[in-house]
Amino acid sequence: MILIIRRISLAFFCLLSLCVAASEPTWIEIDGELYGAKPDQRGPIGGAEGYVDVITEGDYVVRDNRFDWNRHSIAGTGRPGSSYIARHNIELGVSLSHCFDMHGGRDRKDGTDIAGTSIEISNNTFLPKQTSVRIRGVPEETCEVHYNWFVRHRGPAQAVQASAKTSVEDNAYGDRPKVAK
Repeated sequence: MILIIRRISLAFFCLLSLCVAASEPTWIEIDGELYGAKPDQRGPIGGAEGYVDVITEGDYVVRDNRFDWNRHSIAGTGRPGSSYIARHNIELGVSLSHCFDMHGGRDRKDGTDIAGTSIEISNNTFLPKQTSVRIRGVPEETCEVHYNWFVRHRGPAQAVQASAKTSVEDNAYGDRPKVAK
């Protein structure tokens, strides 16, 4: 199944702007602009609110978006079989929590530590001061965080929180970036 969403603008959502659940592997491409709220006003962030893209099951690509005023701009349930690629996105600067997320088994209370199957986060720009990426368990395959610019972080430990099977390489840090291997 292929779902393509182009050139959309979403504002003032309460719970989820986009949630796609699939019972079989799914490929989703989001090609447009998504907002948690109008960029010149405070959005309804906090509690269970403030999610833009929620990855349930399947393979997803989230690309070419501008995000602002979200709790998590991308959040995955972390169930086995859930994967995403996030590339060429810009986090504009306001986030209640970390920006890109993948839940682990502790969040689901299923007795595992699985945080999805695979995650690739590349070529994104993160302006918020909060941790940009948080992987809350161990992916079945791998998580690669590379070629991103973390404007308000001095190094990988500030920008990314993750454990095993996560590679954080070739990213730029600070407002005058130097690539850190």
